[in-house]
Parts: sequence; C-alpha cells; structure tokens
Amino acid sequence: MVPYLRYRILRKSRAIEAEDDCQLVQSFFGPIYTLIDDAEVSRRVRENGFYDLSLSLCLCRLLRVGMRVVNVGANIGYFAVLAGRMTHRDVR
Repeated sequence: MVPYLRYRILRKSRAIEAEDDCQLVQSFFGPIYTLIDDAEVSRRVRENGFYDLSLSLCLCRLLRVGMRVVNVGANIGYFAVLAGRMTHRDVR
C-alpha cells in the first residue's frame, strides 16, 4: 500500500501542523487527518469513516487510475485524498 498523503490543513490564514489541532483517523479509503474542533466534515469522518457516502461512492465509480483531478475546495481535503487514492496506480 502506498503511504498516505501528508498535507497541511489551512485554517484562519495560517498552516496548522498535523500534531497541533488534528487527529489521524482511518477513513473508508485510508488514513486522513481531521480537525479536532471541526463540527461538520471532520466529525463525520471520525464517526463514520466517510463524509458524504453517496458523493464518495459516486466519485469512486467515476475515477479511474491515471486520471488527473483538480480539487478546488477547502477544509481538510477529504475529496482530494479520496481522488488521490482512487487515481494512483499502486492503490488498487
């Protein structure tokens, strides 16, 4: 299995290192850092292993190995990590 993606979470115009206000959890597609004080996305990933199941499954069906994906978004990068996992050659 390829190592999970390490990334910085941007919040309040500053970068927060994973050790500060984050928790590493196991999502249904692999490890991801979540914000401890996030009441929406991070909380759902910690509790369920996913954020939005129907959208996550839809992306999993659409994405293929080798595809390029542009994620223009915010928060913890849930869909960016999901897309990275689904389009990387060593994951499947």
